[in-house]
Amino acid sequence: MHMTSRVRGVLLAGSLFVAGVATTQAFGTHEAETHRVSLSDPAVTLERVAVAESVESSGAPSAAPTVADTLSTLDGVFTEEQAQAGKQVYDLECALCHGPTEFAGRVFQITWTGQPLSSLYRHISLTMPLDNPGGLDTEKYVAVLAYILELNGYPAGERELPDTTDDLNEIVMERLPDADGRNEAR
Repeated sequence: MHMTSRVRGVLLAGSLFVAGVATTQAFGTHEAETHRVSLSDPAVTLERVAVAESVESSGAPSAAPTVADTLSTLDGVFTEEQAQAGKQVYDLECALCHGPTEFAGRVFQITWTGQPLSSLYRHISLTMPLDNPGGLDTEKYVAVLAYILELNGYPAGERELPDTTDDLNEIVMERLPDADGRNEAR
């Protein structure tokens, strides 16, 4: 089965949107397209999408950073200035189509927890803005990412969010602790 590490699934309103250059045979082989897949289809499982995302076209699992190599979104990986700049970009480029609650809360946390920030960055930078995907400069996409982290209650810190996918790959989206201090999914 041919798979690629560039497959990405996003859950919205009961449907899974799968994007990628080449997807598993279950989804067909397509160039840079997004496909809506109904979650009621028994052939579609989140596990299948997760496996497709982590396997290179060679069929071998991609090398994931070790725990010692990674930072967490709980570590203050963006600055307040970046988040404010991201809010300005969001207000100009994103707010017409997206409300801020779309990028915060339980569904967002479940969707992105455990993923490197590079995955969210790639999703945003390859698909937005809708009328000009990839049309913003890297600094603006990174600023929007910082704003999304702030919307979710992640702490700002003294270091800026990096602007390369390799560096963003070293930062893992971690679930925020509940009021009782646990960060487990319920």
